[in-house]
Amino acid sequence: MGDMSRWRRMAALVPALLGLAACAQAIDTTKAPAPAPESGLQRGVRELLANHAAGRHGSVQGIGVIRGPIADFLANEEVNLIPYSPELGAALRKIHGRWVEGRRQPLGMQELQRALVNLALQREVVKQLGGESLIHIAKTDKQGQYRFEQVPEGRWLLVSGLNSEVSALLWAVPVEVIAGAVAETSLTDQNILLESRIEKAEVRPAR
Repeated sequence: MGDMSRWRRMAALVPALLGLAACAQAIDTTKAPAPAPESGLQRGVRELLANHAAGRHGSVQGIGVIRGPIADFLANEEVNLIPYSPELGAALRKIHGRWVEGRRQPLGMQELQRALVNLALQREVVKQLGGESLIHIAKTDKQGQYRFEQVPEGRWLLVSGLNSEVSALLWAVPVEVIAGAVAETSLTDQNILLESRIEKAEVRPAR
């Protein structure tokens, strides 16, 4: 009887053990959730940092000037070079498109603010991704000339602004840097991102 009782208890455990085995098999064969896809900015920062580590650098130089009867140089102005991303490029193209559709007449202040917020967010995310060293800043001379040295190979955005008493100009120009080469990219009236009406408060590109 004792042996029979023991066998009955073991037989009763079989279904439970089989159930546990099935669960274990299901867990083993279930795929883990797929990781979130890498964003364009994440990929860009990763590639720029890799090129920097590999010593793949180039330079960027140019001049900031509004041409007309009298040339207006971006003298003693700050110029920023930040990593480019497809997401930021798409957002800025929409803003530029609204300016072009309006026959390049000054837009409202909200459009300038929208562009500046996008640029400021880009800088912050780049820093969060460990790319603080990828934020380059230069200052123009009296003739509006600027130059960036030791720039990792890759895609960048050249950002600056110019204000008058009634309006503000903003540039955000894509730049392709190739190792060992100089990328000649100027800021002129031909590649302005937008012009915006301003009030008395002076507006400058986000830093």
